[in-house]
Amino acid sequence: WTLVAYLIIHRDRGIPSQELIDLLWPEAESDNPVSKLQNNVSRARSALSDLGLSDTKNLIKYDAGLYRWAPDYRTVTDYETFEKSAKSVITETDINKQIKYGINAVSQYIGDFLPEASLEFWCINMNAYYRSLYLKTCNETVSKLIEVNRYDTAKDICLKVISSDPSLEEFSVS
Repeated sequence: WTLVAYLIIHRDRGIPSQELIDLLWPEAESDNPVSKLQNNVSRARSALSDLGLSDTKNLIKYDAGLYRWAPDYRTVTDYETFEKSAKSVITETDINKQIKYGINAVSQYIGDFLPEASLEFWCINMNAYYRSLYLKTCNETVSKLIEVNRYDTAKDICLKVISSDPSLEEFSVS
């Protein structure tokens, strides 16, 4: 799944075999790493097929020495949808729209970015970025809700943040 996640995250470019080999086996030496990679790609395609996806050969495509995620298909990810909503809170000037986008973004956030891979070197910065964006969005949204006297909704957001990280005192309500 690390291979699939990495391909999806970097679907805007082709990824050389060596980059994937270094990602999947950073310290291990293999007699035939290219064959090992090809075997893992085949297993990933099979796992995707087991999930009911069709045409898995074109979901993970190999062309001209590069692997790509579904170049002929549109892929929508939850983290990008969340990011779009969260950024709308910051860029929007109308307070009612800020609140609407903020509540939407907060509801879309389901936790840390790829928690199973959160300590992987390629994932650490993304995890920190999305968590920071989430907290900033919560902070902005709560501020706007308080401005318009929507205290119950502000409280709900604060409780959601506190339940995931009790150390965030700025979201504590006395």
